[in-house]
Amino acid sequence: MFLAGPAGAEGPPGGLDVNVVDTRTPVQVLETADQCNVPGGCSVSVFEVPEGKRLVIEYLSLETQLLSAAPGQSVQVRLNTQFNDQGQAIAVGTTTSQGTGANAHDIFAGPVKAYAQSGTSVRCDALSPNFESFFFAVCTITGYLEDEN
Repeated sequence: MFLAGPAGAEGPPGGLDVNVVDTRTPVQVLETADQCNVPGGCSVSVFEVPEGKRLVIEYLSLETQLLSAAPGQSVQVRLNTQFNDQGQAIAVGTTTSQGTGANAHDIFAGPVKAYAQSGTSVRCDALSPNFESFFFAVCTITGYLEDEN
């Protein structure tokens, strides 16, 4: 029970009942794309937003392993969503390869704030225009689903 009113003041007789409802559903999804042999990049389809819900993405991590890479090869990380019936390609960061050759790994992890509308898919892209192909890419998103109004 919650009594409304300034400190020390009496609330209405019997107080005021407050019912707090949290309609958010936590989401954490990990998806892997094996053998991404797309010149210049790799796209990982991560999540399909259910009808009647909106996905709020709060954190993203993306790890890639390159088939071969020179020291310092960079990978651009992009999050693709659709919101308000418009595609959103959000550049969230750039990594620098750790290691060379088939041992080159790129990892990005950090907070983001992005939305995806119901009935759409969320994708993570790893882009490297100077590179031929990726061995794999792993994308994880964390956030929550809320009712779409």
